[in-house]
Amino acid sequence: MGPRALTVVLVAFVAACQGPRPSVADVRVAPSPLAGRYRVEATITNQSRGEGQVDVQIHLRDRDSGKTVDDDRDLDLRGHEAAHFTADVAAPTGNWSADVTAQYPPR
Repeated sequence: MGPRALTVVLVAFVAACQGPRPSVADVRVAPSPLAGRYRVEATITNQSRGEGQVDVQIHLRDRDSGKTVDDDRDLDLRGHEAAHFTADVAAPTGNWSADVTAQYPPR
């Protein structure tokens, strides 16, 4: 195998080993059907063909009191997948807003 062919093989190998590149959109929060929880929903899209587990961080903030609640979950993503993410987060009654982020590699 010549140097050029070896370079092509190495580039293809590195690209295949890439993990996901997650982006988050359409974040919503509403009371959960489970008592003492709020349901957080979002669309998490993998912007690459890499696959793997991403760390999803959920940050709730009560608009009235400023109190915050943080939680995190794991999510497996396939290449170019758009996943509907749902999490029921333990939180007291409040006027909650939600911020969701996703990162790879997971913490």
